[in-house]
Amino acid sequence: MHRFGYSYCDIWFYSGNQDKTIVLYDDEINSLIETWTVQVGRPPNDQDLQGIINQ
Repeated sequence: MHRFGYSYCDIWFYSGNQDKTIVLYDDEINSLIETWTVQVGRPPNDQDLQGIINQ
C-alpha cells in the first residue's frame, strides 16, 4: 500500500555535480515507516516522511 501521496517505486536523490545516486525501494521505505510508527506512536505525516527519507 502506498501512503501519503508518494510513489515509492524508486526515489532518486542527486547531490550537486557529483554522480551519487541513492535508491530507496518500497520495502525500505515501508520499514522506515514501520519503525517511525513504533517509536513515535503514530504513522508519519507527509512532512515527517520527507524528513525520514532525507536523513
